[in-house]
This record gives sequence, structure tokens and C-alpha cells, in this order.
Amino acid sequence: GPPTLEELYGLPRVSWPALTLACGGAGLVISVSVFQLVPLMQAAGVAAAAIPIAVRSYLRARGERRLQQQVRCFITDLRLSLAFVRSLGQSLYRLAGDVGSEAPDPRGILFTRLKQYLRTRMMPEEILEHLASDLRSDELRELLERMDAATRGNETYANALQAVSASMWTDECARAEEEIQSAGTRMILPMVGAMMGPLLVMVLL
Repeated sequence: GPPTLEELYGLPRVSWPALTLACGGAGLVISVSVFQLVPLMQAAGVAAAAIPIAVRSYLRARGERRLQQQVRCFITDLRLSLAFVRSLGQSLYRLAGDVGSEAPDPRGILFTRLKQYLRTRMMPEEILEHLASDLRSDELRELLERMDAATRGNETYANALQAVSASMWTDECARAEEEIQSAGTRMILPMVGAMMGPLLVMVLL
């Protein structure tokens, strides 16, 4: 079956709804005991419920980025391997390593699933389709589209892989520029929070 979010992005196997309720309840108890004379601040303790939500969102975003990088490295390695062995199936076997082992691959879910599908003797194109679906990968979907176009246009899979690699490089450059431009904006909120915290405490006291 399809992998869970925990398997895909390496999220901790905890009950996030229960953790959210627990944090909200604990925050409310603490705020009521600390701010006995300020009803508004007492209710604000419930906002602690947002902490697990924020943590899960952060961990998921980090896991998505890590998986995307793994897929992109896989596509790059596949392009290089195909240049030597000239066969998509042999290239997949070469990248997978020991296909006979059913233990989870330490390199991640991509290679665990790749070995699983190679053991079923699927066609290489089918394996890539399953990987694209399992990993929810836009890069693998683009690769499959370009491979299909290459087949209909009497081109090679190597050309399709080269085109996807160029697209990935362009996307990485654009992402790097965006992160550089937004770095200053991301620092504003923590700075404002650091300044407003002590001021709020002084006002309340």
C-alpha cells in the first residue's frame, strides 16, 4: 500500500491530536495559575495547543525537502548510470544494490520501495510510475512525461533524463535566490517577538 506520512517524511510516530489537546490543556492550567487577575491572559494559555501543530508542520516541510533532494539525486544518478549500461532496467538494479534483502534500506524509503518493485519483475517504466505515486514526486512525474514524449518522438531516455536534470537545476537556482531575498523578512518576526516579550511582562507587572 501507499506509505504513511511518517514513512515518507520521517515524522515521529505519536498521536498529534492527543499531543495538541495535552499542550492546550497544560497551557491553560499554567496561564490560569500565573495570570490569576488577568482573564484575557488566562485564555491565551490555550494557544499552547498550536505548538505541536507548528512542530509537525516544520518537521513535515523538512521531510518533504529531504525526500525531494533524495529523488533529485536518484534522477541524477540514474542519468549517469544510463550513460554506461544503456538499459533503464539495469540502471535501476545498479542503483538499488542488493535487491534480495527485504529489510528497509538505510538510504531511505525511495530505495526500499525501489527494491520492493524490482523483486516483482515489473517493467522499469512501471516501477518509476509506482515510485512517483508513492513518493508524491513531481520530479518523477515529469520524468515519466518526458520519457513518454521521448518514446513517441523517437528520442532516448537519456535525453529525457537530461531535460529533467536541467529543469531541476533551474528550480534549485530559483529556490536559492528566493531564500536569499526572503532571509531578511524571516528575521523580522523573531526580532519583534524578542523585543515585545520583555515589554509585555513589564506592562503586566
